[in-house]
Amino acid sequence: MNQEQRIPSESEWQIMEIIWQEGDGITSAEILQKLKGHTDMTERTIRVLLSRLCGKGLLTSIPDEKDSRVLHYHAACDRDLCIMEKSRSFIKSYFGGDQVSAIASFISSEKLSEEEIRMLEELLNEKSGHANGKEVKK
Repeated sequence: MNQEQRIPSESEWQIMEIIWQEGDGITSAEILQKLKGHTDMTERTIRVLLSRLCGKGLLTSIPDEKDSRVLHYHAACDRDLCIMEKSRSFIKSYFGGDQVSAIASFISSEKLSEEEIRMLEELLNEKSGHANGKEVKK
């Protein structure tokens, strides 16, 4: 399965966020409870999405010791890695892979605080130092 096929859909992402936040070993019933009031997904839909996430290799499941019909889900991928893959896919799809245009679009479309501007400057300085083969001290 290629990287594009591994990226969670928006609905799948909601489930992954719960698993990352709550930790390993969460059941579909617990996920449904966490989503209650935030989505109109049914228990059946959640089970289908969990199955898809397992098929994509993003989740693993372990049967409950007392009831093998109950599965405990565990994240098989790091949240930061998934964000990076999803970001790359977004930039590729909507900006033809042009990272600078994507960043410029995001920056120009929102008002940034002084703190946010400072954080962006630090990131750019760090990237600039690495690009030039220099070590940047933090």
